[in-house]
Amino acid sequence: MKMRAALIEKILIKKLETNIKWQAIADALGLPLAKATAACLGQMPLSELNVGKLDGLLSLGLTNTEKLILQTSPDRGSLEALIPTDPAVYRFYEFLLIYGSTLKQLISEKFGDGVMSTTDFDLVVDKTEDAGGPRVRLQMTGKFMPFTMN
Repeated sequence: MKMRAALIEKILIKKLETNIKWQAIADALGLPLAKATAACLGQMPLSELNVGKLDGLLSLGLTNTEKLILQTSPDRGSLEALIPTDPAVYRFYEFLLIYGSTLKQLISEKFGDGVMSTTDFDLVVDKTEDAGGPRVRLQMTGKFMPFTMN
């Protein structure tokens, strides 16, 4: 939806202009950092209350239609291209190419036949220091959902 893309751009511009960090937005919305960020990037809906909080925090001046769009279910996981071209996003694509089958095997061995939910899911991004320089630390927890044979 082009209107959602325009809203994402509006949010990102206001975030840049106000120099507000994602953590401050998450705190204002009372949401985990990754979920608040994903919502502002169009991957999750916001509640009516949180749309109002976001509008006030960033002085977005949202119309009623824009407020409703931010509350509707988005087209999740939709990228502009099948293979991402942004280097940071591409590294995750590369990670899944290399470790995807490994993760599937390890999850199957520990839990049985099924998948890790990204609906009932938490993501934490941390920065850690190392002798070789700063490192990105990702922690993902998702509910295990077994496949059933009916």
